[in-house]
Amino acid sequence: MPMFAKIRQKDIKKMLWVLVGIIIPAFVLWGGISYLSQSQGYALKVYNKKISLPQFYSLLKNYRVFIKAKYGSDALSRLPLDNLKIMAIQHLLFLEKAKREKIKVKDSQLLKEIMSLPVFYSRGKFDQNKYKDFLRSVQTPAGQFEDFLKERIMAEILLKKHTAGIKVSDEETLRLYKELNEQAKIDYIPFLYKEIKKQIQAGSKELKDYYKTHKEDFRIPQKVQIKYLKLPLTAKKALLAKMQKLAKRNYPLAKIARVINVKIETSGFFAFTEPIKGLGFSRQFNLAVFNSPPGKTSGPVNIDNYRVVFSKTKENPSYIPKFNEIIDRVKNTVVKSKARQTALSKAKSILSVVKKKKIKELINLKKIMPGIEVKHSKFFKRGQFVEDMGLNPVIYKNIFSLKKGQILPRPLLLDKGVFVIQLVDFKPIDKKKYQAQKKILRQKIRNLKYNRAEQKFLQKIIKESKFTYSSTLMALTGH
Repeated sequence: MPMFAKIRQKDIKKMLWVLVGIIIPAFVLWGGISYLSQSQGYALKVYNKKISLPQFYSLLKNYRVFIKAKYGSDALSRLPLDNLKIMAIQHLLFLEKAKREKIKVKDSQLLKEIMSLPVFYSRGKFDQNKYKDFLRSVQTPAGQFEDFLKERIMAEILLKKHTAGIKVSDEETLRLYKELNEQAKIDYIPFLYKEIKKQIQAGSKELKDYYKTHKEDFRIPQKVQIKYLKLPLTAKKALLAKMQKLAKRNYPLAKIARVINVKIETSGFFAFTEPIKGLGFSRQFNLAVFNSPPGKTSGPVNIDNYRVVFSKTKENPSYIPKFNEIIDRVKNTVVKSKARQTALSKAKSILSVVKKKKIKELINLKKIMPGIEVKHSKFFKRGQFVEDMGLNPVIYKNIFSLKKGQILPRPLLLDKGVFVIQLVDFKPIDKKKYQAQKKILRQKIRNLKYNRAEQKFLQKIIKESKFTYSSTLMALTGH
């Protein structure tokens, strides 16, 4: 019997508005299953339980209904199918684990979850008729929707159980506030690679010798070219379905193009890690391309805001170019390497003088080394751009480890050059402002720890359940 057949008005008044979410960032799931085998004949398998494609489609529909109820139609229309698939897969992983731990859901918990969905409210009050009308409009029986919500609640209970005991100390909160608000000002001596490279020579013999001992560094990866058809995801459903149907039947690309009246486009050659001309980059799409046989119509696969059917037309295998073909590339590599060595040597020489002469301020080096350039930064926080250096965690880690007036005892090696650095001024935190924001910061840290614990637990389930998925599931484009 659907839950709202049993609801009394006085029960409704006791319900609290809560937000329930168990979504873990997508990269964790895909990163966690990258080593897993692919299986055919079903959508996926968890703890040896096979989930068929129709079952998976049904779960996707339940998530569409839920998102529409909680966030509205606009949010649902903007949500990529890949995100829905990830949510559904996580749902199944958590659900099967929850069943093994015999987790149960009370009627009151289900009621609370239903009452949290704004679509069922009218003038600030829960409206039972709106509940029925909404489910009728999305063609979902109340029992099916409530069973789905129960499963979500089971997953939430499971997560709370395995992420309990998360605490945040005052030291952690203070450390985060300092990292966000402390400011530093430095003097520095830059040895920029772009300037040093102008003075470096590299002879033919040196280049050939380097090439012989570093051939693998110059390997060109496998590249492919495709022809493809694309339709925006906002196209008419009938047109998208027609393209999918013809592709599944392995119709030639030219015939599909005629039927749906879309122009065939040709990409340039691209490697697995490179974007595709006219389409952009998607690891999932590139994986489908590189795994497809030449000449076969493949897809459809979603990429960005398009649904794409493609055929791999050409393949160039990985190879190492001959020396004469890449002289400039070899030269650039050698010159860059020598520039780094030169910059590092010069920086070490400066620090040697500083130590020997007991120099207290870098600016005073100009008295004994007239040609030296000492530059001055503005005040900056961690994560902010530093002139000549850019953005790099290594910068902030080294500079904010210094005391005011201290010279970094080692050269700082960065992408743009090598630097000798002195912390000339420092602005500590405002303790009153810290106390005012302490509670908010504590919650941010707690959320971060909670997310990490969720991710770790999900990865544990993936391994424990011997999770496998089918290539059909990864290519799933809708239903």
